[in-house]
Amino acid sequence: MAVPSIIDKFLKGLIEKNNVNPVNLIPQRFFQAFEDHGVATSQIPRLLPQIQLNDLKSRDSLLQVLGNPHF
Repeated sequence: MAVPSIIDKFLKGLIEKNNVNPVNLIPQRFFQAFEDHGVATSQIPRLLPQIQLNDLKSRDSLLQVLGNPHF
């Protein structure tokens, strides 16, 4: 039987505490990954041509692009 790690317990508590929909975390993590590497939002389409600057204007538009199977 696997014992949950401290990090797993912390994240589970954090999500349950805030009642955050995990789908809403996807855009946040997407932007955070680029920010952590010093890439500005306006530079993302240079690295990922499938994503247009207009797709980055809202969470919903970004989720549509990321959910596209042809991405």
